[in-house]
Amino acid sequence: MQTMKDYLKPTSKRQLLIDEIRNIISGQDLKPGDQLPSEAQLCERFGISRMTVRDAMSSLVQEGLISRIHGKGMFVAEPVAMPLTVGFVISDLMNENSRRSQYYLRHISLMIGAVEDEVRTNGGNLLLYSSDFNAETECKNLLNVIDRRLDGVVVIYIGGEHNIGCLADVQAAGIPLVLIDRYAYKLDTHYVTTDNVAGAYSGVRMLLDNHKGPVYHVTNSEVSSTVMERAAGWRMALEERNIPAEGLIAKADYTHASSTDLEDDVYNIAIDLFRHAKPPFRVFAVNAAALTGAWLAIEKLGFKHSDIALGCFDELMIELPNDVFLVSVAQPLEEMGRKAAGIIMDQIGGNKKIQQVKLQPKTRIVSAGGREAVLGHEMQASK
Repeated sequence: MQTMKDYLKPTSKRQLLIDEIRNIISGQDLKPGDQLPSEAQLCERFGISRMTVRDAMSSLVQEGLISRIHGKGMFVAEPVAMPLTVGFVISDLMNENSRRSQYYLRHISLMIGAVEDEVRTNGGNLLLYSSDFNAETECKNLLNVIDRRLDGVVVIYIGGEHNIGCLADVQAAGIPLVLIDRYAYKLDTHYVTTDNVAGAYSGVRMLLDNHKGPVYHVTNSEVSSTVMERAAGWRMALEERNIPAEGLIAKADYTHASSTDLEDDVYNIAIDLFRHAKPPFRVFAVNAAALTGAWLAIEKLGFKHSDIALGCFDELMIELPNDVFLVSVAQPLEEMGRKAAGIIMDQIGGNKKIQQVKLQPKTRIVSAGGREAVLGHEMQASK
């Protein structure tokens, strides 16, 4: 199976030389103080120009792997204790022109802070990468993690099946890897996520207990553990009450690679879904962006607020009227970040046991986009 790596440029001669010297040193074929071949010898052995050799050797000097002694040559450098550097590959950084970016930055900022705090507590530094909602960029970021020989990496994974090979390359390089927020079905690795099935089940159950009518589920077509598990939790709650799910789910044709915002795509399918709906009814959305699109459709169609009940994961992007019944499923984002960074530190410390963690979200009844007092009791989601 081809991966995104297959579509990237071939490895340069400069990089081949750098990798070869690294492998010789890491394999202890050469020890600190041992002399490396001369520039002329390296040119002949690898069939490359002296300028390319000098450029490659300069990179290795900057890394601290080798040293130059004028008039004598190049030598394997004595190891220097360096602070840990852990990478964090996120889906996107702030783009003031994109509502999607604004939503995701709010969503992940708590995770970023928690990961950084944990890494710094252990004397390390955090290196942040943005994938710009692009699978190819994500793959390049993962390959850069390998090239830099980072001590570990946490990834909010958006690559689907395309970047499984890139993740496997990180593992093969011996770099501790933890996926956060979602996991990859075809790769056995460490991950920390919310228990999305339990959270959706609990949110839908609360809608069923407190309001009337069918419970629609608005989501998207992305093939990810997050999207699929939240749909499974919605379906589980309906089946428990012997309510058929057929005809109650609508999927926006949206993935992270889409050029439009999720709420715009959901708005269009929600107009079609709700146009013939008979109130009262309830809507449980895969996330706050999807709920925003559903709410705009509900307002456009002119339904009474008292006939509608809403629910979703995460903090809302908009402020709802006070008289709208709303269920919120809050993910433990800071705990997820701390746990993911902790697993990285465990691996660095030698604990190679696979850790796959699903943390419990909290479900509650709120009003006005979560800004008003809690109306109902806070409850821990459970299957």
